[in-house]
Amino acid sequence: MADRRPGLDVAGLVGWPIAILNEIAALPETLKSARLLVTDLGRLADHLADVADQVERQIDNLVGPMTRTVGQVDSIEASVTELRNTLFGILKRVPGARKSLLDLANPGQRAQLESPP
Repeated sequence: MADRRPGLDVAGLVGWPIAILNEIAALPETLKSARLLVTDLGRLADHLADVADQVERQIDNLVGPMTRTVGQVDSIEASVTELRNTLFGILKRVPGARKSLLDLANPGQRAQLESPP
């Protein structure tokens, strides 16, 4: 079991006070960097808040036109549905309506069928 224990690191033990002194010496610079970082983070937060406000204003400006567009699309959809239903109703109830519709859809072919040989 004694073989598995790590040995005493004398170099690390002797160098430890020097490492602590180096960290203490660097502390003012580290604190200055931390203060600058906190200041930069504050500026970044302010900038992000400004950007968020601008985006919110732009979205507010788009709400009206988007609402009108959605209303127009709904109106077009309702009109198309009404026209489709009317067309199917005509095709079911009016004799010869299907043939007439096909003739209207292909006027060139109808003319070829009607022209004398």
